[in-house]
Amino acid sequence: MAASILRLFFHDCFVNGCDASILLDDTTAFTGEKNAFPNRKSARGYEVIDAIKSSVEAACRATVSCADILALAARDGVALLGGPTWADYRSIREPATEDMEMNWQITVVICAAKKERHLRIGRWHEMSAQITIVEPGIMLA
Repeated sequence: MAASILRLFFHDCFVNGCDASILLDDTTAFTGEKNAFPNRKSARGYEVIDAIKSSVEAACRATVSCADILALAARDGVALLGGPTWADYRSIREPATEDMEMNWQITVVICAAKKERHLRIGRWHEMSAQITIVEPGIMLA
């Protein structure tokens, strides 16, 4: 499954940047990338990302973006299979002001405290995903 999630991440980033648009379902007013011709029958792993997102939202609502989840799941999946990884990650939702910075830090502390209880993700095929709450520039593993 790690290879499938890495492929999702690649296709997401290749089109319009790493914005998680590959995860969007079609609506009556919008055609998403999920069912675009190149992805329709070959992209897999949506259910894994959806499960991770549900767990993260249960513990830390509106804190971690879908783009961050996809990036971290791809990174951790590759690392679990012995591939390269990185330790420094800056979130797309990085705060722009000092007040927002303080709110972000408080949220990260609360979410990190809940991490052990709420963010354990089960095994999917050969990949066990571990969610990491991030503060700008710092990994809280």
